[in-house]
Amino acid sequence: MSKKKTAAKPKPAKKPAAKSGKSRAGRKSTRTPAIEAKLEQAFSFGATIVSACYYAGIGESTYHDWAKADPEFSERMKAHREKPVLKALQTVVGDLGNPHTAKWYLEKRHDDFKPRQVVDHKGLPPVSGVTLQLVGGPGDSD
Repeated sequence: MSKKKTAAKPKPAKKPAAKSGKSRAGRKSTRTPAIEAKLEQAFSFGATIVSACYYAGIGESTYHDWAKADPEFSERMKAHREKPVLKALQTVVGDLGNPHTAKWYLEKRHDDFKPRQVVDHKGLPPVSGVTLQLVGGPGDSD
């Protein structure tokens, strides 16, 4: 059997780049008010960027492209991401009359109230082959 040689098809000419020098590659933006509303809703109940994008049906890179190109959009989304944090703070502060909540809040927010870790060396097996030399202890007058 012999193989027939066929003439190669000519390649179509490439489309010229846009006048700005940018390529025309990529899909048209899918940004709509409905997608923005889904992002806002997801962020408002604590979703991560990845989860919010999944919920809105867009890729994470698309979200970042939109945020980079539109500072107003970026700021609006940041504001929605902060809503759950503010709601949680409001809830905690509203419950400071409860001693357990007040104690927890102080432990988390103020160094003076953070729990201290105590290390107990009693009951540990003896260590052999180690010599300790105490220098400058209390009552040392050198």
